[in-house]
Amino acid sequence: MQAGVLREVARGEPSSGEAGDSLAGGPRPRRLLGMQQLIGAELPPTGVMDLLEMNRRLDVVQFNHDHPLDQLASAAFWFDRVRPLKGRPFWCTRTAATWTGDVQAGGALPPRGFCRVNSWLPIALGGEANLYGPWRAHWAGPELMHGSVITSDARPGPAFEEIQEISSGFYAAAEFLRNTTVEPARIALHAAHHAWATFQAQPMIAGFDYYDALIRSIYTPLIEAQFRLDVIEPAADLTPYRVVVSPFLPSLDAGELRERLAAWIHAGGTWIAGPLTDIRTRHGTRFTHSPFGSIEEWGGVHLKLSLPGVGGPEILWRDGTLSPAGVWLDGFEPRGAETLATHEGERLKGLAAVTSHRMGQGRVIVLGCLPGGLHWQRLVINAARAAAIAPGIDADPNLLVVPREGDGVGGMIVVELRNKPGSVRLRRKKVDLLSSRRWSGRLDVEPFGVHVLQWDE
Repeated sequence: MQAGVLREVARGEPSSGEAGDSLAGGPRPRRLLGMQQLIGAELPPTGVMDLLEMNRRLDVVQFNHDHPLDQLASAAFWFDRVRPLKGRPFWCTRTAATWTGDVQAGGALPPRGFCRVNSWLPIALGGEANLYGPWRAHWAGPELMHGSVITSDARPGPAFEEIQEISSGFYAAAEFLRNTTVEPARIALHAAHHAWATFQAQPMIAGFDYYDALIRSIYTPLIEAQFRLDVIEPAADLTPYRVVVSPFLPSLDAGELRERLAAWIHAGGTWIAGPLTDIRTRHGTRFTHSPFGSIEEWGGVHLKLSLPGVGGPEILWRDGTLSPAGVWLDGFEPRGAETLATHEGERLKGLAAVTSHRMGQGRVIVLGCLPGGLHWQRLVINAARAAAIAPGIDADPNLLVVPREGDGVGGMIVVELRNKPGSVRLRRKKVDLLSSRRWSGRLDVEPFGVHVLQWDE
């Protein structure tokens, strides 16, 4: 019920002194209506607002979602996006215990285990609260048929026993969760409000959906390869990262990204850019000196020809393998860059599709298309290896494995996302805080299973 109280007291405006305290250090409780509370704004997954700017003067990031069981990777994307905003744990202030709905139920009862994985997911990815909405079913109003924890007459709902189990798990793992945080990411993925707004106004390709492409084609393959990512706004600090991935980012001018990015690359960072990146000014117009603002100069390439990525085009990699190429096709002539893949289509045949170029102490990898299949994963794996980023956990792609670290304590949380069995290979002995069982070697994970593993050494 605390989130409800927060929404009520947040109508007050903190004094300038209180706001200054919050900006200068960590979040400080505000005294409103006689109570000390942290102030936040409950937000759904949307591109409408600049999340970094929205939360700049708030104390805690609050997020609500109702992702269905086949979109848990999308939920993970949004948790990876809200976690870096404040440098402190976020709150998941609303999620469905069972099904969504309004005056009619929005779907069937999810299989047992869905509520468990849906509840642990925000905690695994850096949150410190998970609230169900509604807790008690509405007796009146617009969501009479929305699933709930208890009914309007206070009887247990279908997920009640599962939520009791989840609560017991939170209690059993509480000390570990309090004393550890998500291990810092060394790879960042750009996601931007202004990119979403640009593609809303000018999609550039018929049917292109910014967030769908970003999550399905870029983010999901990377977490399936067990990369841990921060999803960051263009104005975010680049210093913590060794590799930054910026697909579908039409303008580099928000948050003075262009200048900061150039300095970061010169200092040793690896930037993976494209497709449809750096192709618009801050006003949404084309450049007149080049098809790009900076990519031709930074990437050591000259754009020869561009085409929509339709019709099943392919690219040929240096190892002789082919992969699909999608979204948009840029054919480059190298001007100092190394060619990693070339176009196979008739109009672009022989032109570079993927290139790599040194820039100061760093590197710029330009994507003239979106590589399909496993080649996107391999490209990032090779870039991460070159940037001295250690390999990820050896686990099946349906498992989300989140390493956590603290002072003298560490471990990982393993969450199964697709309702099917999986396994993870453990490099050191661990104890599962939810079952008290000790594991070494291979851990088999049941469908929608959750394991909270602490070092046992």
